[in-house]
Amino acid sequence: MEKGEFHLNDEKCRVQIMEELLTNNHSWEIEDSDFIRVKDAYKTCLSLLWVEEKFNIVSDNFYEWEQEIKNSYDFLVESQSDSPDCDIIMKEHGTKEIIILNRRLSNILNSIRMYRDQVLHDLSALENELKIKFESETNRQYDKSFSYQLMELVRNYMQHQGLIIERITAIIPFSRVVKGELWYFVESNYQSLKKIDKFKQKIKLMGHITDQAEWINLVGVLREYYSQIIELHNYFRTITNEMCNNAITDINKIVINIYKFLPVKVIAFYGEKNSEVFQDFLLQMTYLERLKTYRQIDIELDVTKYYVGKKIYIESDKIKVSNSIRCNIRFNT
Repeated sequence: MEKGEFHLNDEKCRVQIMEELLTNNHSWEIEDSDFIRVKDAYKTCLSLLWVEEKFNIVSDNFYEWEQEIKNSYDFLVESQSDSPDCDIIMKEHGTKEIIILNRRLSNILNSIRMYRDQVLHDLSALENELKIKFESETNRQYDKSFSYQLMELVRNYMQHQGLIIERITAIIPFSRVVKGELWYFVESNYQSLKKIDKFKQKIKLMGHITDQAEWINLVGVLREYYSQIIELHNYFRTITNEMCNNAITDINKIVINIYKFLPVKVIAFYGEKNSEVFQDFLLQMTYLERLKTYRQIDIELDVTKYYVGKKIYIESDKIKVSNSIRCNIRFNT
C-alpha cells in the first residue's frame, strides 16, 4: 500500500479522505481485491440499513395511529358535558376522526406491505436462501393469527374497494379518568367484513369474536398484527446477523489498516478508470454506525406510549361500564 499524489489518470485503486484532499491531495493505493471487498460490504450494509428504515416507517405509522386514538378519546372525555352543544361537538369530531383513522390504518397496512415486498426483493439480491427463509417466516406469521389474516384482507379491500372504519364508540366515565382499560373502540362492521370476497378462504382462524357480532374493534387486532411484524423484523435481523457483522468487519479492517484509529467519517474510493467493475464510490461511516445502533435495539411493542398498554376489548356492545355514558358515532348516520 503506497501513499502518493493522486492523479486522475491513475489506473490503480486508491482511497482518500477530505482532509487529504484539502491539504496535500495525498491518496492511498489499495489492492483491487480490497476495493471490491469494501464496495460489496458497503452495498450490503446500505441494503440492511434501508430495511431498518422501512421498518421505522411501519413503526412510525403504527404509533401515529395510537396517538390519534389517545388524542381522540381524550377530546371526547374532556368534551363530555351537560351542554346542549355537546352532542353536536362530539358528532362533528367523530365523523372527522373516522376519516382520519381510516387514513392512519391505510398508512400502516400499506407500509407493512411495502416493507415485506421490498425486504424480499433486497434479500434476493443479497442471498436467495435468506429470501426463502424470510418468505417462510412470513407465511408462518400469517397462519398463526386471526389478526394477521384479517388485516391482510382489510388492506386489499381498502386498496381496491373502500374504507373499512365506520363507527367510533367511546365509553366515558363520569370521573373523566382513563385508568387501566381503554373504552375507545375503532370499529368495522363485522357482518359486512364477512361478505368480502374470499373472506372464508383467507380467514382460517376466527379469533375471540363471536360469529354473530355486529361490530369488531380494530385497535386490538392491529396491535397483534403489528406485534407479529415486529417478530418478522427480528427474524430478519437474526438471519442476516452474520452477513451484517462480516460486512462491517471487512470495511473496518481495511479502513483501520490505512488510517489506523483516525476518526474517519467519509472516505472516497477511486476505482480504475474505464472499468464498470471499479466505479468510484463514497463510503460514509455514519451509515455503518446508524446500522449498528438500530440493530442493537431490541424491538418490542412499546406499552409506555399513549394508551398502548391499556386493556382493550374486541366487541364494544358486550361492554357495560357503570357510572359512565356511551357515545356511538357513525359516519353515515
